[in-house]
Amino acid sequence: MQAAFQEYSDSAVSKTINLPSDAGVEEVTKAYLLAYELGCKGITVYRDGARPDQVMNVGSFRRNGDGSHGPAPEGLAWGKLVELADIVDEKRIRVKTADGNAYLHVGLVDGQPREIFGNPALGAYQSTVALVCRLGSTVLRLGGTVEMIMDQLNKVHREYGDVRIPLLALNRGFQRVMEDLGQHVSITESCPECRRQMRMVEGCMKCHDCGFSRC
Repeated sequence: MQAAFQEYSDSAVSKTINLPSDAGVEEVTKAYLLAYELGCKGITVYRDGARPDQVMNVGSFRRNGDGSHGPAPEGLAWGKLVELADIVDEKRIRVKTADGNAYLHVGLVDGQPREIFGNPALGAYQSTVALVCRLGSTVLRLGGTVEMIMDQLNKVHREYGDVRIPLLALNRGFQRVMEDLGQHVSITESCPECRRQMRMVEGCMKCHDCGFSRC
């Protein structure tokens, strides 16, 4: 596929070759030699599960909040989308922000979050919030966890400050929902100032040792 596309492109085209977790040296060698024989200018090889943070995953396993692997909940598996009924229970959480009240609606199936709606008082960021909610709902319906979504929102906030406000509001809402359901949210990262461990408090990463905060 890459060779066919690149044939009509003057620029280099790099495509990641996704391999299963049990791929060995022979498979990697074959991928590179085939790319060379077809005249590709460059490829990248990735083996499933090679990194602790992986956006997409195939199989019956999920990543826990601490980055480790664990079996999907009973009746759920990656690739099997949970169908939602027309009427579901939900938790509605109000989060106060500098721009007004933000409202987060989390739909529950058997007591577990499976759908997200956000209605923040942040008109300029409405499309961003809508996209996060739609993609987040898909992750939950595929067997993912709220912790996974919160972890990714925190990373986006850390790298792209221009979308900071609505993402922090969503994270605060997520945390309050999980606390109300009696579940602990464990999202951590190293503090850039003192290198101690920061924890998510009220939807924001904070260091209790030196006081550094990403809010």
